[in-house]
Amino acid sequence: MAQTQTRKLIPLESNSVYITTISLLNGAFHWALIYVDEVGKISRHQWALNPEDASGPEAYFGHDLIHGAFNHTHNDTILGYFKILDCPAPSRAYFESMCAAVFPTSHYGVEANRRAGISCRTFVTGVLVRLLPAQRVQQIEAAVIQQSTTCGDTYTTSFLWNRPYETITSMV
Repeated sequence: MAQTQTRKLIPLESNSVYITTISLLNGAFHWALIYVDEVGKISRHQWALNPEDASGPEAYFGHDLIHGAFNHTHNDTILGYFKILDCPAPSRAYFESMCAAVFPTSHYGVEANRRAGISCRTFVTGVLVRLLPAQRVQQIEAAVIQQSTTCGDTYTTSFLWNRPYETITSMV
């Protein structure tokens, strides 16, 4: 679902790690990590298809958000920015090396990756388990799913009534 909306800057805290979710049509969510360093420089890290070759395999992609974090990316509304309370940002180089190490290889095709347990959500939890205890990562995952489901319902209602959706920021 896509809806034209005003581009709105979302303020994020320095030295933080966030999870973002975008609603998918099948009731699931696209998950990504947002890294904010000590001076407020922001980058997005995700497991996704290559935007320049959607027929190829999925892979880890990281890129700077030089203009900041916004309420949508391309035509997709970001449901929420979920700050991980007990996870100060490690060095950028270390964070990127952890992201790159989660899935060192990818199967050709999305369905083959899903059968192998490789997805954007398992990418995010795979990074977090390198930073936090597994039990805490499970709590974070459950909280993000619950809040994203609520946000997804609100977004759908907003979309159907042609009302703007307000991207939330929350702590998990």
